[in-house]
Amino acid sequence: MFLILKETVATKLSSMMFCLWTMMEKFLQVVLLRQPLKQKFYLNLFRAIK
Repeated sequence: MFLILKETVATKLSSMMFCLWTMMEKFLQVVLLRQPLKQKFYLNLFRAIK
């Protein structure tokens, strides 16, 4: 029972984190639109971390 609960929490947490990452990525894309070089750098960094 506890194991199942742990699994569910982990899944929820990871999907929340993924959602957060995606939103941050979109935000960065919008913010860095005026600086293409920086945008490329940050997006590559993001993909490396993810």
